[in-house]
Amino acid sequence: MSPTHPKKDRRVRKKIHESSDIHVGKQGITQGVVEEIKRRLKREGVLKIRMNKGLFKATGRDRRELAQEIAEKTGSELVEVRGNTLILRRRESPQ
Repeated sequence: MSPTHPKKDRRVRKKIHESSDIHVGKQGITQGVVEEIKRRLKREGVLKIRMNKGLFKATGRDRRELAQEIAEKTGSELVEVRGNTLILRRRESPQ
């Protein structure tokens, strides 16, 4: 299967307009949050995650840094970051 451009993926386009699936609070990127994201990615393929503004103040980190960290910890692909919201897609397994 050839990789598709994120904007052309119908699942990603649909997810952009839906409400958030998971909220990451001030407690940050806990192991429980990581496991839930992995479980939901496996089932749904695409996730929309909203990060609490207090998370940025608590960690002193940028939203894009946190989004990248979530993607790395969950083994997923970061598709887009808009404001405090990010979209992740399950990585396709090599064939």
